Amino acid sequence: VLLLIIMTLMRYIKVWHFALAAILAVGVVLVAVPDYVYRTYKAIEGLTSVASNNVADADGAVRGRATVGLAALHMFLDNPIFGVGPGLSQAYMIEYSKEGYREIDTERRAHNMYIEELADTGIVGFLMFMSIILYTLTSMMRLRKRYRETHPDMAFLTAGYLLGLFGYLLTAVFLHLSYVRYFWVLIALCGAAIHIFQQQIKQETELAEAEADAEKVRLTAQSRELMYR
Repeated sequence: VLLLIIMTLMRYIKVWHFALAAILAVGVVLVAVPDYVYRTYKAIEGLTSVASNNVADADGAVRGRATVGLAALHMFLDNPIFGVGPGLSQAYMIEYSKEGYREIDTERRAHNMYIEELADTGIVGFLMFMSIILYTLTSMMRLRKRYRETHPDMAFLTAGYLLGLFGYLLTAVFLHLSYVRYFWVLIALCGAAIHIFQQQIKQETELAEAEADAEKVRLTAQSRELMYR
C-alpha cells in the first residue's frame, strides 16, 4: 500500500486509479480472507494496549516485538556513540528485555532495522549507514527528474530501482536487516546506474559544449567572410 502511495506521488499512478484499486482490494480481502481483518484488528488493538500500558491485554507477538524494540533502544541509550558492537545487540537481548513487556529467554533481534543499527553501531555507525541510503536515494531521484522528459526509458529504470529500495526501507521498520545481501545488491545496482548515467550526462554536456564551440567558430568565420567582401 505504501509503495502504491509512493507511485502515486511519483505520478506513475493516477489518484483515482489508486482509490479504485484500494476499494477493490478491500472488497477482495473482506470476501476472500475475512480472517485477515480480524488479525489486523487484533494487531492494532495490541499496539493500542501497549501504548496505553495495558500490557496484559496485548497479543503475545506484539508484546514480544515491543520488548525487543525497547531493549534495543535502551542499548543505544546506554552506548550512544558506538553502540554495543556490530551484530552484538542480540547477545544483550536477554539482559535488556527485563525492562520490557515480556520475558525473553533466547537471543533475539530487534525486528526494526533502524533501532537495531542504533543499538549495534551507535549514532556514528547509524549516520554512516543512513548517509549511504540518503545519497543513493537523492542521486536516483535527481537522475529520474533529469531524464523524465528526454530519456523516459532511463527514468523508468531509475524509478524501478527507487521503488525496490523504498520497499525494503519500509519493511525494515518491522524487520531487522533481513536478507542483507539483497539490500546491498539493490544499493550496488543503484550505484552502478548513478555512475553510468552521470557519465552519460557528462558526455552529453561535453558534446553540447563542443557543438556550441563549433557553432561559435562557424559564425565567427561567416562574419569575417562578410567583412572582407
